[in-house]
Amino acid sequence: MKRRVIIVGGGFAGIFAMRRLRLSRRRLEVIVIDQRPSAHFLPLLPDMISRPIAPASVMHDLRAECRRWDAMFLHDEVAAVDVPGVAVITRGLGRLSADAIVLSCGTSTAFHGRDDLRPAVMKLDDVGDAVEIAARARSAHWKTALVVGGGYTGVEVATHLRRLENLRRSRRRIIILELAPVLLPGMPRPLSEYAAANLMRMRIEVMNNRTLRDVIDQDAILSDESVFKNVLIVWSAGVKTPAFLSRLNLGHDRQGRLDVDKHLQAAPGVFVAGDAAGRIGGGAALRMGVQFSISGGRRAAANILRSLDGRALKPFEPMDPGYVIPMANMRSCGEILGVSAYGLAPSMMHYLMSVYRTFGAKRLKLLGDILRRR
Repeated sequence: MKRRVIIVGGGFAGIFAMRRLRLSRRRLEVIVIDQRPSAHFLPLLPDMISRPIAPASVMHDLRAECRRWDAMFLHDEVAAVDVPGVAVITRGLGRLSADAIVLSCGTSTAFHGRDDLRPAVMKLDDVGDAVEIAARARSAHWKTALVVGGGYTGVEVATHLRRLENLRRSRRRIIILELAPVLLPGMPRPLSEYAAANLMRMRIEVMNNRTLRDVIDQDAILSDESVFKNVLIVWSAGVKTPAFLSRLNLGHDRQGRLDVDKHLQAAPGVFVAGDAAGRIGGGAALRMGVQFSISGGRRAAANILRSLDGRALKPFEPMDPGYVIPMANMRSCGEILGVSAYGLAPSMMHYLMSVYRTFGAKRLKLLGDILRRR
């Protein structure tokens, strides 16, 4: 009789967990569940605002991917997880029992209790969101763009809005609102200062210690009572995991990322990989990133195979290749293999790694999109 493994989420962690399980050539039934029919390459979503990147270049059909690896894809939404019973409950099919589960469901935009602002702002969770931001940014119906949140995504979005404005020979205001006293909170100070200087060079304003309080018609009211009329607003003030994860009787952080042991196991038979995994083995949470998602998905799958065989599990020991804070004028910054990098080199690394991580035949198409001038 086949053992069943259910993977919740078809992002990098989920796809690479599925591949690792199928490469074992075991008699396994592998099921991938995702509420989207395709995986979206998130690192390039901000680039779609000002660069001619086609949606098809950054989308990957999950049903076709699963068929290729002899796995089953279910286009459904997970409503709950029965941790003691090792089962998943979906909106469409109900209860699905398994021998092991991988929770690799990623994150989405967090509104921090301000769901009332959702209708007035745009987010950046998928390709559709990127297309909407790009279309609305090209319109003539706004005077000021407000980017709420001065983290990685907020900085990148603001620079692409400015690049698009430059291409259109327009000089409308672009402002980043950051509640913390510094840009890129949590980042090393030299990187934060470099990014702030580059934003100033690009004529992007940064307002610290402020956030969005309200939106009335097309006017934005900030926490310091200042008012901006005819605004375009992009909300990038943090992320959270799906609600069903935070409802589990398991340890998690304020973003809903689950605590796991050193083997990426949150409970017997329940493994967590990718951005859904928080503190590991009682230590700190890993930075969210593609490389950690890939290696985490592989390790979770390998440990499932070991657990099914009754063998000892192996610890998750990821290598940290670094990170890049991309900025649209090719003056990016970051750390690569532990060395701080500024300017063109981290920008090129961002695009080279994006092309490398893209699935299969889409790489050449994506490379052409990136190199093509608008």
